[in-house]
Amino acid sequence: MEGREPKVDGKWFARKDARPRRSGPVRFIRTCLVLFAILYLGVWLLGFTAGFRSYLEDDLQRRLGLPVKIRKARLTPDLNLVIEGLATEGSGRKGQPGVAVQKGRLEWTLLDDGRWHWPRLRRIQLEGCSLAFAPAEQGGWAPTALTAFSAQVADWGGFGLPTPKPAPPPMDLEPEKTAPAKPAKPANVLDQLRHCVLDLDDGRMVWWNEDGRELASAQKIRLAVTPLALPNRLMIHGLLTVDEAHRTDGRRARNFRFEFLDLRGQQIVLELKADWTPTGAPPAGAADGIGKPPAVEPGK
Repeated sequence: MEGREPKVDGKWFARKDARPRRSGPVRFIRTCLVLFAILYLGVWLLGFTAGFRSYLEDDLQRRLGLPVKIRKARLTPDLNLVIEGLATEGSGRKGQPGVAVQKGRLEWTLLDDGRWHWPRLRRIQLEGCSLAFAPAEQGGWAPTALTAFSAQVADWGGFGLPTPKPAPPPMDLEPEKTAPAKPAKPANVLDQLRHCVLDLDDGRMVWWNEDGRELASAQKIRLAVTPLALPNRLMIHGLLTVDEAHRTDGRRARNFRFEFLDLRGQQIVLELKADWTPTGAPPAGAADGIGKPPAVEPGK
């Protein structure tokens, strides 16, 4: 008989269903996994679209205050961001502020210090990064979003950079009778890197004055900032090396090396050395500030 099978003694009994009925929790978990897979695949594929690249360009333009073009942007399978060929408008021009990055990588994490939290930057990697700073109309340096980083590197390298003053008002306008605003103190870069590793390789930096002439520059910069988690204490290890630097006083330094530990604003210098040369002509490539910027072909 269909649906039955005999026992040894000749009696019949109903055949058991080979497919057990799934319980509610199992079905719910399976549905959630399918939805998560669909959402993950959609987000990952979105990172390869031109719309995603345009979104990144608009966001960076808002932060930097300069038009930005990105040649290529994508998300890795673990949803980290990789950018290639980033350049702001006018980067590499003498006397103009600008940013150019050959390749950058931003890594995220949901788990830090043994606790779950909102996605947080875990690592920033920059290769072939060129930064140019020029006086801003309101005072300070432009791009203003990188003023704190500029001030920190200049302080570590002993460049002795002055703070640019605000541009004077036009002659046909009567100046307002208000007290001059004091420039805001740049934020501490290390405070923003307490949980993030910064790895910059083959960097170049230049600072221009109001006349478009070079104040200081540094070439072949390598900067590694690494948080160190100790019991009941968090410190930062930093290592800055510069192949060649040109200071505001005309002195040049080669093979500059600065290594330190930072404990909540208190820095312990582990090593500081450089080969100094007397005042003289600026280093090769200084006529253009930071030499030739990285080859970047911005996307349309």
